[in-house]
Amino acid sequence: GRVLVRGALRYLPFVSLPVTAAWNGIVTFMVLREARIRAIGPSAAGELMELLFTQTPVLSAEGRLSAVRAVACAIVRTQDLHPNLVRLLTVVGERAGQAIGGAELDDVGQFLEGLKALGPAEQQLSLRILAVACVLDGRLSAREKQLWGEATAAAGKPANLAELESLRAAFVRGDGVSDSLLRAF
Repeated sequence: GRVLVRGALRYLPFVSLPVTAAWNGIVTFMVLREARIRAIGPSAAGELMELLFTQTPVLSAEGRLSAVRAVACAIVRTQDLHPNLVRLLTVVGERAGQAIGGAELDDVGQFLEGLKALGPAEQQLSLRILAVACVLDGRLSAREKQLWGEATAAAGKPANLAELESLRAAFVRGDGVSDSLLRAF
């Protein structure tokens, strides 16, 4: 028994080296991926909101409030205040202007009820903003998928998670999020 232990201990450095190298490679990949997401996220938030808000230039107070609630509810569901989501909330809040007032922004129930009452163009804008908010941190959690399903159901639309996942994948790869990807929502 002692001979086997001594023999195994001789080969431990040779085994630990590849394991350590693999672990370092995984950690480096994850850190660089997050750094890239955080680097492109703020500018992507600004550009995407410019694109979306110019497609629906005139919004009611309820439509602007719903847009802000879409981002706030996504933040609440992720339970993570990612810097990209903070920037998105700032950009959408600037676009909403005085519409938000003292309204409670992070109540999912109010967001879903408000979504039902909006017209088609404002519903579409809120859903597109929600889609961007769900993917702007590079992850798509189960809670975000659930929020997406609830929001699309409230708007009377099918919840196509494959389109949401392709939007996330395009953003993470750095391919850019095209107008056609956003129009899918």
